[in-house]
Amino acid sequence: MISATNLFSAKNTYAVNNQNVSTPKIKVYSQPKADIVAFTGSHPLTRKYKIDPDKVQIKSDMPYEIDKKEKAVLIEKVLESYEMAQKNLKWGNIARIGYASNIGLEDGSWHLASNFNNTRNDISSVCGERSAVIEAFNNKLKSMSLDKMDSDENFKNTNNYDFNVKYIAMSNHKELGTDRNAGAPCTDCLSWFNTNRFFDNETKIITLVKNEETNSYDLCLRNLVELLPYRMELDSLNKTSNELTSLPLELTQAAKDVIEDKQITESQIQKLVEDAKNNYESNDLASFTNQNVTSSLLCNGEVFSAKKVDWSKRWFVEPAEHAATKAIEKFGHGTKVDAIAYYGEGSTVDNYGIKHDDGVVSIQTLGRLNTKYGSPETLVITVQDDKVAVRTIGDYMPSKFNFVQDYIKNNRT
Repeated sequence: MISATNLFSAKNTYAVNNQNVSTPKIKVYSQPKADIVAFTGSHPLTRKYKIDPDKVQIKSDMPYEIDKKEKAVLIEKVLESYEMAQKNLKWGNIARIGYASNIGLEDGSWHLASNFNNTRNDISSVCGERSAVIEAFNNKLKSMSLDKMDSDENFKNTNNYDFNVKYIAMSNHKELGTDRNAGAPCTDCLSWFNTNRFFDNETKIITLVKNEETNSYDLCLRNLVELLPYRMELDSLNKTSNELTSLPLELTQAAKDVIEDKQITESQIQKLVEDAKNNYESNDLASFTNQNVTSSLLCNGEVFSAKKVDWSKRWFVEPAEHAATKAIEKFGHGTKVDAIAYYGEGSTVDNYGIKHDDGVVSIQTLGRLNTKYGSPETLVITVQDDKVAVRTIGDYMPSKFNFVQDYIKNNRT
């Protein structure tokens, strides 16, 4: 059992009425009063929405013990997100949808933000979860003393002063507790959560779900690792002197079912990994990021391969998406991605000596393929611990937690 005192230390206690908030060691940029954040003039919001925190049940696949005061705070933070999302929609968000997240840090501070769309294109959009992380980061910067940062050796190492996200309280503008997407991060956000800066396996996604039986709401809590079971699995490399073809296959049950159903052979799996490895060894196009990753895809019975190509340290071509594009250009809307093999390095060190653990498998690409051309049954193949690990997109991103696009929502359970 995880007790409330383990989740929040004494210095992190945050009363519902915003009184008796303990002061963290590093002063956090002051938050507006709760009624200003909510723009309602009524606080707590549980009163406005006629929610009795005592009647709200905790729902989780993991056992939790949270005291009444802390539960009330978490409910309140979801409601703040709910109102923020509604305001974004009423403001006229170009995407015609509002999402918001309230990020709770380990120091007890909270940081609220909504999704932002300058245009409908991905390049000018940021979701509520990532927007709130940026808000938290900037609030931290505002609270710091530049003179202290210059004189304190700890500030010369990023990892010494980074914050840790404990809670991500999510909502969207739709009727409270009725939309499964309200607490389902998209794959762009999951790609952020798949890194080790700011997040860990115990970072919790929180949302409210309407409970028709009790005529109240359930407070749903999920650890990040439940959404990303293989988060922070880094390299996909053969670290033995053995040939790839001699490495044993390690299959999940879902992968076994797919292989049997689609009659995918062991030799096809080995060829995908071997092609990816050959591209890895010949790839000299990833010199900016120092991260060499390649991928091979099995599409409509043919193999398509691609290398990671750097434009700069910031911009690059993701190899699996690049390979999928080749297949889509050939087969069009009839393209079916049955398997993806990754080979390469997921952990790199930049010119400043700072380690970056981005991982090899792109959660963003898996999510995009999951909406079209691929499916939860698409195989994902890597080399792990002297074995060829064969899994599925569904293994990497369990469907029950996935964000589901409106146009396919009726076809997914």
